[in-house]
Amino acid sequence: MPGALNDRIFAWYYPKVIDRSEKAGLAAMRTRQLARASGRTLVLGAGSGLDLPHFPAGLDGLVATEPSSAMMDQLVRHPSVVNRNEAGRTTFLRAGAESLPFADASFSTVTSSLVFCTVDDPEAALAEIRRVLSPGGQFLFLEHVRAEDGSTMGYLQDRLCRLHTIVAAGCRPNRRTLETIKASGLVVDEVTHEEMPRSSFTVRPMIVGRAVRV
Repeated sequence: MPGALNDRIFAWYYPKVIDRSEKAGLAAMRTRQLARASGRTLVLGAGSGLDLPHFPAGLDGLVATEPSSAMMDQLVRHPSVVNRNEAGRTTFLRAGAESLPFADASFSTVTSSLVFCTVDDPEAALAEIRRVLSPGGQFLFLEHVRAEDGSTMGYLQDRLCRLHTIVAAGCRPNRRTLETIKASGLVVDEVTHEEMPRSSFTVRPMIVGRAVRV
């Protein structure tokens, strides 16, 4: 089936493509962002496991979800994941962000890194994040987004969106994720605008920040 084939191909080449950005500074951005995780922590769209080495020790549990079976196959075999999970410290579940199989208020931290570009229903996913966060809990996000209105980059992201979605297994380069988070009922208390290093211009603009469930 074309969709399944595309998913398997993307799972194969994505780690090779993102590796350039990781070595050029994206890994350091993950470290700074994820070091702030605390308590029981949920990772959305764990992909091939690039986030997992960057979480601090001493969490009250780490749960990693991933909707793609092809990515999940890579995730559980990744050396950094295997090493981290020697003592059963990480739980892996195949699940999409729009329907999380967890009780209300069951996590202190939820994280997403380069996830919301592929979520089919971002509003539903954010409602789920808000639901599973405990009062005062934090959502740590690191996402590529659409460039600012009126920019050439934003125009090209819009024009190339359909093609980009096909070749990148559903990745939409022109998502206005910050606006969607702000409209979700979570309170954004910090955000910085960054650029993804050594990446295609279509995914270069980024936001890194935190939102809180009040």
